[in-house]
Amino acid sequence: MKIINSIIIISIFLLVSACNKQDNKKTSIYANYITQNNLESTNKITAFRFQGWHALDNKHLIISSNHNKSYLIGLDFYCSDLRRAINIVLDQTMSSSLSAKFDSIIVPLNPKIKCRIKSIHQISKDQKNQLNALR
Repeated sequence: MKIINSIIIISIFLLVSACNKQDNKKTSIYANYITQNNLESTNKITAFRFQGWHALDNKHLIISSNHNKSYLIGLDFYCSDLRRAINIVLDQTMSSSLSAKFDSIIVPLNPKIKCRIKSIHQISKDQKNQLNALR
């Protein structure tokens, strides 16, 4: 019985490790894209009106705003269930703006966890398509 329990524990550990490596690889892909394309970071989007979103991975998402503007949002840490979420909630300090380091994303599947916004990069339609292709 102890052998079976040990095998199960080792199998779970290996599976979790493999998933973490894949998530880290995707995270570095987006970090490299930001660096290679010299995406300029902004601390705040003013006159912001949330229009839509989609996740790239559990640490990056693209948010659409008014006037057909898109933003690549980087989160402080891994935000569980972001890729599986049907919707998100923006926890904003001011309703008409979105701020890095102060505002957060909440995934309703896990409402007690706030995923703080680390970085905001405005992106063009072409860059949005390129980022989506990296998924």
